[in-house]
Amino acid sequence: MFYFRGRFQELEKLLQEHMTLAESIADREIRGLFLVGLGIAKWGREKLRESYHLLQRALGIAKDIGSKRLRAYTCSWLPWICVELGLLDDAQAHAESALALAKHLETDHFPYYQSQDAFGFIHWTRGMSRKIHESGQTLLTYGETSANVRGIIWGHVVRGWGFLSEGDFEEAIRSNRHAVEASADPLYTNIPMLFLGLSYVSDGQFEAAKPLLKEVVEHSRHHGSEVLGSPAQVYLAVVAVAEGHIKEGIEKIQHLQRTWLENDARLRYGFSELVLGNIFLGMTRAKARVSISTIVRSFGFLIKTSANAAHQCEAHYQRAIQVAKAIGAKGILGQAYVGLSHLYHSQGKTEMARESIIVAIDTLMECDAGVYLEEARALGARLK
Repeated sequence: MFYFRGRFQELEKLLQEHMTLAESIADREIRGLFLVGLGIAKWGREKLRESYHLLQRALGIAKDIGSKRLRAYTCSWLPWICVELGLLDDAQAHAESALALAKHLETDHFPYYQSQDAFGFIHWTRGMSRKIHESGQTLLTYGETSANVRGIIWGHVVRGWGFLSEGDFEEAIRSNRHAVEASADPLYTNIPMLFLGLSYVSDGQFEAAKPLLKEVVEHSRHHGSEVLGSPAQVYLAVVAVAEGHIKEGIEKIQHLQRTWLENDARLRYGFSELVLGNIFLGMTRAKARVSISTIVRSFGFLIKTSANAAHQCEAHYQRAIQVAKAIGAKGILGQAYVGLSHLYHSQGKTEMARESIIVAIDTLMECDAGVYLEEARALGARLK
């Protein structure tokens, strides 16, 4: 009940208060499932390292006692934490184990669709758009044939990730709208609402994004669903920058970054560096179009940053590239190299721009990245 309502603060409190009792239970499978539940609560609170350790303990118990049920639940959740920590190979192995084990739990649908949407998350992080769509379609088919609305919701969300990875924001918006409309659970409403907001932001529809993202943030504040609330704050920060609140938007992202670095949230940190790189790239390319109201609101900040906006832009892209290479996040990697190429091109560093766009095109070709690849090729043609 707490999980599907997205009330992780209450779930964490409830389980923490009964930890001693749970540890005293003789039935080790129940003890393991308790650890999974607490691990889920920690995931919702964005306490990723704590969640990982709890789930690893549960997995150890599952292996010791040979419990397929406990192992299926544990392995269907571990990929979500492993991806956030940048452990993509581990995430893949756990998801494969969960999917194989789920076939033995005919009356329990959760481990099956939880592992299938985990595959979508893994493929999205790796930037593999075709595989993302395959996972999404599998979920949609499963949801429709088994009358499982949560499978249908996840199918639309995962398909939306596929369209986002290709730069097809119109289809991403459509997919996430379908997911929001189909949901009857607060958590499974907030998940697609977050990605609908991201899709609108990516498409430049900031006014459409703002109320959706604010609703996700408010739910997070009241119920402790920081795993959704934090990225929603990043996208709201981008909206704030677009509205001229540059200092506030950048400082909000930087504040979140400190939390992610402390908690080993490598994927979130790497993506935020890409976002900051894009913001500073916009500042270097659009100074002449900055409005009077923006100047008034952000005068002090602009004075401090305008002279080194290009330096900041390059530094953020380089950090995004470093993280993306380390964890295998090719979508982030390709887009960061495209940004770098734009920056170098605007500075007249043509050879460096060419080198960056070649890497970007090669990376985005591996991802079959659609619009992103087309834009990279267009820039590459201008640099010949």
